[in-house]
Amino acid sequence: MGWGRKHLQVLKLEWQVIMDQNQKWLYEKRIAQVIEVLAKRNIDAECLESAEAAVERAAELIAVNATVGLSGSKTLEQLGLVNRLEKEGRTVINQYKAGLSPEESLRLRNEGASADYFLTSVNAITLQGELLIQSCLGHRVAGVAMANKVIIIAGAQKIVKDISEGLDRTRNYVAPMNCKRLNRKTLCLETGWCDKEACNNSEYERICCQTLIIESEAQKGRIQLLLIPEELGM
Repeated sequence: MGWGRKHLQVLKLEWQVIMDQNQKWLYEKRIAQVIEVLAKRNIDAECLESAEAAVERAAELIAVNATVGLSGSKTLEQLGLVNRLEKEGRTVINQYKAGLSPEESLRLRNEGASADYFLTSVNAITLQGELLIQSCLGHRVAGVAMANKVIIIAGAQKIVKDISEGLDRTRNYVAPMNCKRLNRKTLCLETGWCDKEACNNSEYERICCQTLIIESEAQKGRIQLLLIPEELGM
């Protein structure tokens, strides 16, 4: 019995390695396609080998004396990029520091939206090169639209076929997951699905209040997208 269980564990590990290799191959294929179409939309994008490489690249892109704003992002949290920048003595406008009053947090959100650099992720990236970003209070949307430089980091699982699939992913997967993570009293937390009309006419909160779809960028070099051929964030 012991040998059987051990043999099964070995087979599972071998299968997982094969699946990971196949998944990385698929993600790299999709990333290559997205990078090509994003270039036509005046958005710089590159593929990093790993999450660690993405952190190094982001830190390299940010000027030492620059101010850095950020949005709430599970991707950034997993990367630990904000902690690294703060430990390096960078000027990070962080509205999520412990002990802040709601008024101070809101002030920092406003300040961070117009920082020299703005760090965030996206909810979806289409194979045609559109970026979908959803926000509750609007500071994530404002930061991407207003900051001098924008650095977006995303795992390849966020690549979708088109805007319709991107909106579906945002509303029926990302929003309920975030509501669970943040313990927000929303209708989708109760049902697991988005029902916009019911959400607008209920006693529940709503977190998906604003949606930004970036179709192109007027300023060459303002938006830098770092893509990773693995699953990161939500």
